Amino acid sequence: LAVLQDCRPRLLLALASFEGRDYGGELREMLGATDFVERRILFGEGWQGGSGSLAAFCREGETLGEERFRTALDAVRPDDPLAVVYSSGTTAEPKGILHTCATRVAQSRGLAGLGFDEAAVTLISTPLYTNLSIPALLATLWSGGLSLIMGRFDEQEFLDLAERRRATHFFLVPIQVQRLLDAPGFSRCDLKASRLVYVAGSMFHTALKRRLREAWPGTLVEVYGMTEGAPA
Repeated sequence: LAVLQDCRPRLLLALASFEGRDYGGELREMLGATDFVERRILFGEGWQGGSGSLAAFCREGETLGEERFRTALDAVRPDDPLAVVYSSGTTAEPKGILHTCATRVAQSRGLAGLGFDEAAVTLISTPLYTNLSIPALLATLWSGGLSLIMGRFDEQEFLDLAERRRATHFFLVPIQVQRLLDAPGFSRCDLKASRLVYVAGSMFHTALKRRLREAWPGTLVEVYGMTEGAPA
């Protein structure tokens, strides 16, 4: 609730439920005392007494038309806000960090040198609101490649998808690296198409880093940086 009160979104998109937890009900109760959310869209189902489903929301976008879309696109300026990304809150309350369109364009251009092109296939298994997933998604779109977005992380599903779709780029946190390397199916997985393994988010121990370099093809890039930097 503190994050919502800080950024005061007009549109809220959320999961209706996950593993038996009723997020819709919790959000309805949480937002009862707020007046800034004008519309709520739930993944998976409609909101009783509120807004419709994600599918219906997406269909609305299809009716905008090319002219209206181009007009909106032409109005965008480099310093316009693109996203507010919240820090992890490990040392204090999470704080909102504003990233502009120019920031993300610079980031996407910078990542292009890491083998992103029209043949790139990026496998994203971390939440899209994080500062690990956003660069992966935008850099792939910038290059004209393909992004594969997992609904949730599962080691064997990840490996099966990576092999079947010939994934080239992977963005992971260290605990995911460990779980993948320890997975029974890892040694049988064909990762020859891999170009880049990009690791960030927490401490990446030397022993685990060595295991990854020995077992996973492609270039390993380990990143440290502040959310404020995007990284730029």
